[in-house]
Amino acid sequence: MGRSMILFRLIQKVRLGARRRTEPYLFLVNLLGYTPKWFTPYIKALRHKSVDGVGNERLEFLGDAVISLVVGDFLYQHFPQAAEGQLSSYRARLVCRGRLNKIAKQLGIHEHLDKTISLRRNAENAYGNALEALVGAIYSADGYKRAQAFVSEHILDKNALRLCMPQKENNFKSKLLEWGQRQHKQILFNPLGESYNPENDQHTFVCEVRIDGKQVAQGAGRTKKAAQQQAAKAALNQLPDS
Repeated sequence: MGRSMILFRLIQKVRLGARRRTEPYLFLVNLLGYTPKWFTPYIKALRHKSVDGVGNERLEFLGDAVISLVVGDFLYQHFPQAAEGQLSSYRARLVCRGRLNKIAKQLGIHEHLDKTISLRRNAENAYGNALEALVGAIYSADGYKRAQAFVSEHILDKNALRLCMPQKENNFKSKLLEWGQRQHKQILFNPLGESYNPENDQHTFVCEVRIDGKQVAQGAGRTKKAAQQQAAKAALNQLPDS
């Protein structure tokens, strides 16, 4: 290998390393709309615990509380006649894990989350957790007003009020998420598999419900949403105070 080729590869490696170091900062500035004076908590918010065993969990805890406060205040102001239970139901819809995961991916957080390549199980949840951690970083570094503005723009978007519209009483998933909000429990819906019957050309999806990490029920349906509903229904049947 000639010296020129060695030099070229060395330059490319240096450029790649520099780009990898600067990309998170550029992403954060574009996402936030301002340049933070202190980047450390923001970079930490984009680090999964699979990297160093600690990651962004403390910021996630803080961000979850801030989001709950901002969303709660939003609902309190917009629904003055709603009872406490109804407000809790609305909040559960707005901050459910699936929605936060989706928002995180829409914002591009999944592309900048520092994680090990082995992260597979519940990888989608890592993105929503990072979104919460980012809100925690905004609050800790730049204060409540900045955090409130971010949550209002990206979580309380134009779809927020639509999600609070009355839903059918047989929405078991919403009922279970509402129960989880009241009891401060983490509710996760995980897909377990899919089968196909060529005789009737139908797919069957299987889903589990985990409460604080423990599997409590399973459900099956012709769609992923139907499987989640059946799993939620089975879980609700086991909860005396749901």
